[in-house]
Amino acid sequence: MDRLAFGRVYPQIHAWKDQAAKYFKQDHRKIHHMIYNSGGQRIVDPTENIILAFSPPRFPGVSAQRVAEVSTLHDMLDDVCSRNPQLRLALEILALADKGKPITALPPQITVLVARMLKVG
Repeated sequence: MDRLAFGRVYPQIHAWKDQAAKYFKQDHRKIHHMIYNSGGQRIVDPTENIILAFSPPRFPGVSAQRVAEVSTLHDMLDDVCSRNPQLRLALEILALADKGKPITALPPQITVLVARMLKVG
């Protein structure tokens, strides 16, 4: 989506925002994300993205405004995709195509999601 919205990709920003996913899975969104769930409530708080954008530069060559824009788009897509598995799958496939990879390169968790959606195995 970065390429569509901004004309280029910012993998370093996405990697930074999702670094906690390895340990906290879906709960990782409580760290470095502006949209997350807490106690059954959907919380929207842009403070994290503002701090990220205007803190000492983590992303050389990327303006504070662009950091805020990419971070906000990341959070919004995370939020929408967590509630819409079909959209998530479509975006994963587009991302693979953008990287020149075949659909067979989908991560295992996405393959399981496709099987559930198709009610196969």
